[in-house]
Amino acid sequence: MAVDKSVGDRLKGFRMFNNLSVDEVAERTGVGLCTLKFIESGRYPVSSDILIKLCDFYHDQPNCILGWHGTDLSTSTYKE
Repeated sequence: MAVDKSVGDRLKGFRMFNNLSVDEVAERTGVGLCTLKFIESGRYPVSSDILIKLCDFYHDQPNCILGWHGTDLSTSTYKE
């Protein structure tokens, strides 16, 4: 299966825009740390289950994370 590295880059951008470490995102979403690191580096595709967790966490839509529409980091913010 081909991995879209831009999805990982986009997720890393969301995380960095919100001043979060990958450890914090893993802890707060329940997604494994290694899994998140592999997704962000483009070594692992994002599954639908993980995509839903990350969309909920960042309060964003899958189409933005997947790059189907313009990505505006200012609308993708983590809220406690």
